[in-house]
Amino acid sequence: SGSVVWVWNKGNNRNQYWTYNFDSNVCTANGLVYIYYRPETKLYCLDSANALNNNVPVKWSTSAYPDASTPIISNGYIYVACADKYFYCIDANDGSCKWKYLSGAASNTSQIPAISGNNVFFPGADGVLYVLDKTSGSLVWKTTVSTKYLGPVVIAGGRVYVSDADAAWITAARSSISTSSTSPIRRF
Repeated sequence: SGSVVWVWNKGNNRNQYWTYNFDSNVCTANGLVYIYYRPETKLYCLDSANALNNNVPVKWSTSAYPDASTPIISNGYIYVACADKYFYCIDANDGSCKWKYLSGAASNTSQIPAISGNNVFFPGADGVLYVLDKTSGSLVWKTTVSTKYLGPVVIAGGRVYVSDADAAWITAARSSISTSSTSPIRRF
Protein backbone atom coordinates (compact mmCIF):
# COMPACT_ATOMS: atom_id res chain seq x y z
CA SER A 1 0.00 0.00 0.00
CA GLY A 2 2.97 2.32 0.38
CA SER A 3 1.98 3.44 3.88
CA VAL A 4 4.71 4.31 6.38
CA VAL A 5 5.33 1.41 8.78
CA TRP A 6 7.76 3.14 11.16
CA VAL A 7 10.10 6.12 11.41
CA TRP A 8 13.36 6.07 13.36
CA ASN A 9 14.04 9.66 14.40
CA LYS A 10 17.24 10.27 16.33
CA GLY A 11 17.16 13.51 18.31
CA ASN A 12 14.45 16.09 18.77
CA ASN A 13 15.82 18.76 16.47
CA ARG A 14 15.20 17.56 12.91
CA ASN A 15 16.76 20.68 11.39
CA GLN A 16 20.01 20.03 13.24
CA TYR A 17 20.41 16.55 11.79
CA TRP A 18 18.67 16.66 8.42
CA THR A 19 21.86 16.75 6.36
CA TYR A 20 23.41 13.97 8.42
CA ASN A 21 20.33 11.77 8.15
CA PHE A 22 20.29 12.25 4.40
CA ASP A 23 23.92 11.14 4.24
CA SER A 24 23.49 8.22 6.67
CA ASN A 25 23.82 4.80 5.09
CA VAL A 26 21.66 1.69 5.42
CA CYS A 27 21.46 -2.01 4.56
CA THR A 28 19.00 -4.68 5.72
CA ALA A 29 18.60 -8.44 6.18
CA ASN A 30 16.32 -10.79 8.14
CA GLY A 31 14.15 -8.07 9.67
CA LEU A 32 17.16 -6.09 10.89
CA VAL A 33 18.20 -2.69 9.57
CA TYR A 34 21.83 -1.57 9.81
CA ILE A 35 22.35 2.20 9.76
CA TYR A 36 25.61 4.10 9.95
CA TYR A 37 24.43 7.24 11.71
CA ARG A 38 26.84 10.08 10.95
CA PRO A 39 26.04 12.58 13.76
CA GLU A 40 27.16 10.00 16.32
CA THR A 41 29.59 8.08 14.07
CA LYS A 42 27.82 4.90 15.16
CA LEU A 43 26.66 1.77 13.41
CA TYR A 44 23.21 0.76 14.66
CA CYS A 45 21.33 -2.52 14.30
CA LEU A 46 17.58 -1.86 14.48
CA ASP A 47 15.01 -4.61 14.99
CA SER A 48 12.59 -3.60 12.25
CA ALA A 49 10.46 -6.73 12.66
CA ASN A 50 9.53 -5.70 16.22
CA ALA A 51 9.02 -1.96 15.62
CA LEU A 52 5.79 -0.64 17.10
CA ASN A 53 4.42 2.90 16.73
CA ASN A 54 7.80 4.38 15.80
CA ASN A 55 9.47 2.62 18.72
CA VAL A 56 12.21 0.72 16.92
CA PRO A 57 14.23 -1.51 19.26
CA VAL A 58 18.01 -1.11 18.97
CA LYS A 59 19.58 -4.59 19.01
CA TRP A 60 23.11 -3.17 19.27
CA SER A 61 25.21 -0.13 18.38
CA THR A 62 28.94 0.50 18.18
CA SER A 63 31.20 3.46 17.51
CA ALA A 64 34.12 1.24 16.55
CA TYR A 65 34.01 2.14 12.85
CA PRO A 66 34.90 5.76 11.90
CA ASP A 67 32.99 7.55 9.14
CA ALA A 68 31.76 4.52 7.23
CA SER A 69 30.68 4.19 3.62
CA THR A 70 27.38 2.56 2.72
CA PRO A 71 27.45 -0.95 4.21
CA ILE A 72 26.43 -4.12 2.40
CA ILE A 73 25.46 -7.41 4.02
CA SER A 74 25.99 -11.04 3.02
CA ASN A 75 25.57 -14.27 5.01
CA GLY A 76 25.44 -12.53 8.39
CA TYR A 77 28.36 -10.16 7.83
CA ILE A 78 28.45 -6.46 7.05
CA TYR A 79 31.16 -5.10 4.76
CA VAL A 80 32.09 -1.44 4.91
CA ALA A 81 34.96 0.92 4.07
CA CYS A 82 35.94 3.58 6.63
CA ALA A 83 37.83 6.85 6.91
CA ASP A 84 40.61 5.17 8.93
CA LYS A 85 41.80 3.47 5.68
CA TYR A 86 40.42 0.06 6.68
CA PHE A 87 37.87 -2.20 5.04
CA TYR A 88 35.89 -4.06 7.71
CA CYS A 89 33.94 -7.30 7.96
CA ILE A 90 31.51 -6.91 10.87
CA ASP A 91 29.43 -9.63 12.51
CA ALA A 92 25.80 -8.60 11.92
CA ASN A 93 24.68 -10.33 15.14
CA ASP A 94 26.68 -8.20 17.56
CA GLY A 95 28.73 -5.55 15.67
CA SER A 96 32.10 -7.10 16.43
CA CYS A 97 34.93 -6.99 13.90
CA LYS A 98 35.67 -10.31 12.16
CA TRP A 99 38.56 -8.88 10.12
CA LYS A 100 39.93 -5.63 8.76
CA TYR A 101 42.17 -4.84 5.80
CA LEU A 102 44.35 -1.72 5.52
CA SER A 103 43.93 0.05 2.17
CA GLY A 104 45.89 2.92 0.70
CA ALA A 105 43.57 5.83 1.53
CA ALA A 106 40.64 6.93 3.66
CA SER A 107 37.22 6.07 2.24
CA ASN A 108 34.17 8.27 1.81
CA THR A 109 30.43 7.72 1.58
CA SER A 110 30.39 7.07 -2.18
CA GLN A 111 32.62 4.00 -1.98
CA ILE A 112 30.14 1.13 -1.87
CA PRO A 113 31.51 -2.43 -2.06
CA ALA A 114 29.97 -5.35 -3.95
CA ILE A 115 30.09 -9.13 -3.55
CA SER A 116 30.55 -11.87 -6.13
CA GLY A 117 31.03 -15.45 -4.98
CA ASN A 118 33.48 -15.48 -2.09
CA ASN A 119 34.98 -12.12 -3.05
CA VAL A 120 34.18 -8.64 -1.80
CA PHE A 121 35.15 -5.78 -4.13
CA PHE A 122 36.11 -2.53 -2.39
CA PRO A 123 36.56 0.68 -4.39
CA GLY A 124 39.48 2.62 -2.96
CA ALA A 125 39.89 6.33 -2.42
CA ASP A 126 43.38 5.78 -3.84
CA GLY A 127 42.00 4.68 -7.26
CA VAL A 128 42.66 1.02 -6.51
CA LEU A 129 40.04 -1.71 -6.84
CA TYR A 130 40.65 -4.17 -3.98
CA VAL A 131 39.30 -7.73 -4.10
CA LEU A 132 39.33 -9.52 -0.76
CA ASP A 133 38.29 -12.99 0.33
CA LYS A 134 35.06 -12.22 2.17
CA THR A 135 35.64 -14.96 4.76
CA SER A 136 39.27 -14.27 5.73
CA GLY A 137 39.87 -10.69 4.57
CA SER A 138 42.99 -11.74 2.69
CA LEU A 139 43.86 -9.92 -0.51
CA VAL A 140 42.85 -11.86 -3.64
CA TRP A 141 44.05 -9.16 -6.03
CA LYS A 142 44.13 -5.42 -6.48
CA THR A 143 44.62 -3.18 -9.45
CA THR A 144 44.94 0.55 -9.96
CA VAL A 145 42.16 1.69 -12.27
CA SER A 146 42.32 5.47 -11.78
CA THR A 147 44.32 8.28 -10.22
CA LYS A 148 41.09 9.52 -8.57
CA TYR A 149 38.95 8.02 -5.84
CA LEU A 150 36.46 5.39 -6.95
CA GLY A 151 32.69 5.28 -6.58
CA PRO A 152 30.37 2.30 -6.03
CA VAL A 153 31.14 -1.11 -7.52
CA VAL A 154 28.55 -2.90 -9.66
CA ILE A 155 28.99 -6.50 -10.82
CA ALA A 156 26.98 -7.83 -13.76
CA GLY A 157 27.52 -10.30 -16.59
CA GLY A 158 30.94 -11.38 -15.32
CA ARG A 159 32.26 -7.82 -15.33
CA VAL A 160 33.10 -5.35 -12.58
CA TYR A 161 32.05 -1.74 -13.15
CA VAL A 162 33.23 1.22 -11.12
CA SER A 163 33.24 4.98 -11.64
CA ASP A 164 35.86 7.50 -10.62
CA ALA A 165 35.90 11.15 -9.53
CA ASP A 166 36.40 12.23 -13.16
CA ALA A 167 33.01 10.66 -14.00
CA ALA A 168 34.68 7.92 -16.06
CA TRP A 169 33.24 4.39 -15.99
CA ILE A 170 35.79 1.63 -15.77
CA THR A 171 35.24 -2.08 -16.35
CA ALA A 172 37.29 -5.20 -15.66
CA ALA A 173 36.32 -8.64 -16.91
CA ARG A 174 35.55 -11.81 -14.91
CA SER A 175 34.26 -10.75 -11.50
CA SER A 176 34.79 -14.13 -9.83
CA ILE A 177 38.48 -14.67 -10.58
CA SER A 178 40.49 -15.91 -7.64
CA THR A 179 44.03 -15.08 -8.72
CA SER A 180 45.78 -11.97 -9.98
CA SER A 181 43.80 -10.09 -12.58
CA THR A 182 45.05 -10.38 -16.14
CA SER A 183 41.83 -9.00 -17.60
CA PRO A 184 41.90 -5.80 -19.58
CA ILE A 185 40.70 -2.66 -17.86
CA ARG A 186 38.67 -0.30 -20.03
CA ARG A 187 37.66 3.30 -19.45
CA PHE A 188 34.59 4.61 -21.23
